[in-house]
Amino acid sequence: MKDYKRVLTVYPHSKVYSILGYHIPALNASLARWAHIMSNAVRFNEETFSQCEWSALAEAHEGTLFESSLENPNEILARKLEDASCAYLEEKWNINIGRVTSLLRTMAPLESWAVVTVIQFYWRELDNIELTVTRFWELDEMMRLNALRMNSRGDYYKRTKPKKKNGKQPAQSSESST
Repeated sequence: MKDYKRVLTVYPHSKVYSILGYHIPALNASLARWAHIMSNAVRFNEETFSQCEWSALAEAHEGTLFESSLENPNEILARKLEDASCAYLEEKWNINIGRVTSLLRTMAPLESWAVVTVIQFYWRELDNIELTVTRFWELDEMMRLNALRMNSRGDYYKRTKPKKKNGKQPAQSSESST
């Protein structure tokens, strides 16, 4: 079996370093914890909005960058839907924007960050998403599409060769010699 190692470059905000330090294992552990917490929040939000409401949310926030220093992005999410440039979404998706904005404004910060995560995922994976079929806001679908991308793009993985010991290749295991 080939040995693959994931290669990823991350440039954390200086605030991250001030809290976690420059210790790579601590940063990795924090990313893993954040992924776990965010996955729970995404799953919690799955039934909060209908498919049409999720589609309208994604469409309204096209190209929107969310500042990670915000404590709670729920007001920004709601105001964008109320913006006159997004008024057509109510008719296009047959939704009640008042209901959606009310839900957004009452969300806990973690829940609204999960909405941001879904919206960012939607725009990153747009080529793989069919709005009328793909349930892009569901954690299982997000994980499926992420796995497809990781398996189809070689630059997500870097093959590593076994390390040489004393200038010699390591011995092959008995499993691989049969």
